[in-house]
Amino acid sequence: MKTTVDSILSTKYYDGCPNATVELLRKFQIDTAKREAECANQSCYMLFYTVASWLSSTEWICPVKDIATNSIVAPKNINCTNVFPAFTVTPGPTYTFSPSTTATPSTGSPSSTGSNLATSSPGSSSSNTTTSSSGGSDGSSAIIIVVVVAVVVVILIGLFVVWRIKRSKQHSTNQTTNGGTNFHVLGETTKQTTSVLTSRDDALEMLALWNIPPSEIVLEERLAEGAFGEVWRATYRGENVAVKTLLKHKSSRSDLEIFIEEIKLMAKMECPAIVQFIGVSYHRVIDLKLVTEFMGGGDLRTFLQVTLVGSFPMRYLLQVALRIADALVYLHVMDPKVIHRDLKSRNVLMDPEKGAKVTDFGVSREAMDQETLTQGVGTYRWMAPEVLTDGHYSTSADIYSFGIVLSELTTHQLPYADMTNANGHPLSDTAIIAQVMRGDLQPTFRHEPRFVQLNAFAKKCLDITPSKRPTAMEAAYFLRLELRAVDA
Repeated sequence: MKTTVDSILSTKYYDGCPNATVELLRKFQIDTAKREAECANQSCYMLFYTVASWLSSTEWICPVKDIATNSIVAPKNINCTNVFPAFTVTPGPTYTFSPSTTATPSTGSPSSTGSNLATSSPGSSSSNTTTSSSGGSDGSSAIIIVVVVAVVVVILIGLFVVWRIKRSKQHSTNQTTNGGTNFHVLGETTKQTTSVLTSRDDALEMLALWNIPPSEIVLEERLAEGAFGEVWRATYRGENVAVKTLLKHKSSRSDLEIFIEEIKLMAKMECPAIVQFIGVSYHRVIDLKLVTEFMGGGDLRTFLQVTLVGSFPMRYLLQVALRIADALVYLHVMDPKVIHRDLKSRNVLMDPEKGAKVTDFGVSREAMDQETLTQGVGTYRWMAPEVLTDGHYSTSADIYSFGIVLSELTTHQLPYADMTNANGHPLSDTAIIAQVMRGDLQPTFRHEPRFVQLNAFAKKCLDITPSKRPTAMEAAYFLRLELRAVDA
């Protein structure tokens, strides 16, 4: 998709548009603060129109970000709302003609309205030579309109032809697996509908657009292994990257479908608080790998385990918490909203230079069903009571998980690890879940003067009633105020 946009932006008809505007569009971004000046530029006006038309007609999903408001806008809103600058023609004087006189300017008064029409008597030599400057202006406007429309039509037709050719080639080369059978990304049976087939083709085409030749990815060190996949440190063009791949016994069609959904979701995101998507790499879809930026500091859980509470500056603690909150703000304002569903310290990665970033969207889902989802899929120590009770997910469930992470930042302990039963033994998993569901149990918070405000806010995040919890936006605002107070 980016290749197609680059072909649009490289067209010579848009040379008059400032480079800054063009570069923003390459990143699928606009700046409404500069909208008036940009839309007064003919080249920019047509560029916005062409990109908006293409994004509205393509089946690919690509969010466009307005950097002035830090919000996602619909493709149609890329268009300028003013009249195309070339259509504004300054009116000149009108002329009247008679059989026996030369043309004379009309005053434009009501009484002379009828004289704007040329008249002649039979045999008059002037009847075949009637002209006017207004006619010339109208002709110029018509020519401009025809040229502009023709250029746009030619560009759109060319893009469509290129797209269809690429689509047919990718469809024939990217859909076979080990056994040579067709791979159905979104279909499990042979009774597939047209919509499912279309979704499969779209998914395969997206993967092909993001594909990095496997020869350019060199696996260096295995960093972690989970129930479904493993993560490697690798190099790509001399730079460290992270590579996630499914385990060999987790390469069924359903596992691949889930993995592809994670990739599609990550590809939409461009946020400093979220690990950056770089691409995918595969020869065959069954060997699919997700390539992201590398974070050199490991995960937050490990960082807290090896760091003493007293050696963790309050400013750095608040910066980590704010990064997580900013990531949730970004996810929760996407259209449709995205619920992480597995926010925990293991899914926050650290880096000495980049700071903290949220990762692992393998179980994240777009909230389309009245902004809620069901099926408990997160790790139970970070799960909200309503999720443990009936699998009910909303953005408030992410906020509850965020409150648990805040407790970890103050104690450096695994949630509930210090809790014991009447016999002095650690609480069992079932006991923890049962008490959290009833609202009788919360994780421990470290009681120090510097943590008073943070602890109070974290407990609001842990309210048993989802509607009483703060939003991600409110969390980010609170943490910015706390940072300002620390710097004062």
